[in-house]
Amino acid sequence: MDVTAPNHAAPLSTWVSLDVQVKEYSDLPRRDWQEFWDAVSLPARRELIVRQSVLPAPTAVAEVMPLMGRDARVRWTEQDLWVDEALHLKLGGAVNVLTLGQDDVPADALALAMTELHRAGGWVPLHACVVARAGHAVAITGPSGAGKSTALLRLLQEGYDVIAEDRSFWHAPTGRIVGMDRTLRAYTRSLELFAPAWLPRLPLAQDQKGKWLLPLEELRSASDGPATLRRVLLLGAPSTLERGACVRSVWEATGRPLLRQGLQGTQAGVHQLIHQVGIQGVDRETAMTAVRAILQQDSQIEEDASD
Repeated sequence: MDVTAPNHAAPLSTWVSLDVQVKEYSDLPRRDWQEFWDAVSLPARRELIVRQSVLPAPTAVAEVMPLMGRDARVRWTEQDLWVDEALHLKLGGAVNVLTLGQDDVPADALALAMTELHRAGGWVPLHACVVARAGHAVAITGPSGAGKSTALLRLLQEGYDVIAEDRSFWHAPTGRIVGMDRTLRAYTRSLELFAPAWLPRLPLAQDQKGKWLLPLEELRSASDGPATLRRVLLLGAPSTLERGACVRSVWEATGRPLLRQGLQGTQAGVHQLIHQVGIQGVDRETAMTAVRAILQQDSQIEEDASD
């Protein structure tokens, strides 16, 4: 497949998602998409060319997959991904191409394509909230209702930087973790109980459920640079986890990779998370103690090393 850019003098829009320079040659409005994925972390070493055209004919059998509350027909080969008739992603190493087949491309289809693109670059997506201090981070994951949001608000109240509410990407080669969220969502009652310092800031914008949208850029220390992931905490799990439980919990947090390069990278990343970063089971109360201990210990080690 031809991976050259369309015959335009310049892309209509250029921005960076993690380590990918995105060059849009389609003038379709997708502001929400850029805001969802615009996060600079590493020097851009890959390109994604975005264009609107007829999709190449699929060469794989469709599989029905759930995407954000709906079923989509997804096809893939080692380097190609099709989502319904909406888009086609072609991985090409340094230069990748996203072809849009219709005017209104669903956000969930774009999310799947971007996730596969980032997996191919060594990034492991984690459905987890992330807090940091002095360049060191802890990710907290677990099933719905385990208490992640409560823990996050309590840590916010204690002055920790909130990196992500539930969307983060971990770069296995460097250990860096990046949050993709723009806001932290919370009901008034939750703020009253766990983060009352934010009550004077109300009212703010709200989501469809009536939760306040706390801007994450105001929840991070301006002096802090990129954060390195030091531990993954699994809420609702025993403190001593068997290997099988560790493996299952990390795969549940990262989801299913489809394309070969992303699968290989995710498998290596999961192994690294378990054996080098570490998975620790916690409950609602021990989660706070664990975060304090991990980040305090890492900060102290860094201070000792600089002396």
